[in-house]
Amino acid sequence: MDVLDGLQGQRIITLTSDINQRQVDDLCRRLLELGLESAEEIRILIDSDGGDVRPALSISDLIPCIKAPVTGIVIGRCFSAANLILQACGLRMALKHAVFVLHHTSTTVKFSHHFSREKNLALFERSFLEGEDIQRKSERLIASRSSKSIEEVRKLMHDGDELDARMHAAEAKEFGLIDQILEDKGWLFVKK
Repeated sequence: MDVLDGLQGQRIITLTSDINQRQVDDLCRRLLELGLESAEEIRILIDSDGGDVRPALSISDLIPCIKAPVTGIVIGRCFSAANLILQACGLRMALKHAVFVLHHTSTTVKFSHHFSREKNLALFERSFLEGEDIQRKSERLIASRSSKSIEEVRKLMHDGDELDARMHAAEAKEFGLIDQILEDKGWLFVKK
């Protein structure tokens, strides 16, 4: 038996790589399968450097629609877009040495020498506006779950833009990114 299949049998899903559309499609499929299977709790173990915010927001939209309660547990890193998935979980937990980083979203624009200057500028403007929209959505999600103001979340993200702006579990709990620090090692694999 594959380890991941065994975890799925315990209603545990792992998010342990960079977030991209393929990873999110797999996470979405697993959430829907478990949600349809029963209304028992689903746990997402998170150890991710983050990644693409757009697919992360789609998962954060899906999680509240699942009938089963979804608990997010940070077992290592919860950087960038991984925080958006964590914030959508009903219960947000972390191991005591977990590390968190929030920062502003970044946008990639691909120019083409085949396009006119005007078309390249239009692509740049559209990408910039999409990036601003995604940033505002991210800020609202984090502010709503942390009970912090948008300004406080923006400051945290601004600080996160600095290379060493990391928070450990106790700081994340104080800010409101998680609900509790998990110290009981046996809890992770015990069904409620």
